[in-house]
Amino acid sequence: PAEVRGRLEVPLAVRAEADFAAQSAVLHFEGAVSPGLLDPLSRRLGADVRRYFDFAALHCDNGTVRLGPGWKFEHVAARIEVRQIKAYGVAIDEGAAAVEFDGRRFRSPEAFARIGENFARGSYEHDLQTQQYRFLLTGRLRPLEISGWFRAWWPNFFQQFGFPAAPPAASVDVSGFWRDGRRSAVFVFADVPRPVIRGVAFGQVRARLFIRP
Repeated sequence: PAEVRGRLEVPLAVRAEADFAAQSAVLHFEGAVSPGLLDPLSRRLGADVRRYFDFAALHCDNGTVRLGPGWKFEHVAARIEVRQIKAYGVAIDEGAAAVEFDGRRFRSPEAFARIGENFARGSYEHDLQTQQYRFLLTGRLRPLEISGWFRAWWPNFFQQFGFPAAPPAASVDVSGFWRDGRRSAVFVFADVPRPVIRGVAFGQVRARLFIRP
């Protein structure tokens, strides 16, 4: 086995441990990642990654890439901090996560995101082959802020509710298939101070909801 250390043109430090006989390697990396790397990744995967995830700035820690026999990609994992994210049509100010990707499945078992005064912590899974996904989140959120992830049924439902005092404190389980909003299922627990529901003001509302298109 051989070990190589280097630094790319972007400020990303890389250390590689390679077995040239087996044509396998482990790469360790940390530092900034250029958004331009999404283009060759899209070509490799045969899918437009930017459609699902794009960013202005991304910093990695504890990054690892594993290449199996024949230099075949097997797995990448890292802890990341991201700013100015575009996630399937929804603009997110900042985020931090532990992420994993094996060429088909993307997982984030620990994630944080902020959209203005909205924020959430939880997990996310996405199968790029079937487009099946699932969010498990807790935080504060005005639901209309993430309308881009759903078809018209989502804003049509939540426009009946107003939250003038503060975004609802909520726990959310959202699952479905990207590009087919009819197969979405949403479970929500919400605790809301002074909401307005269909024009009627309430002092406090706690609710559990199950929503399908």
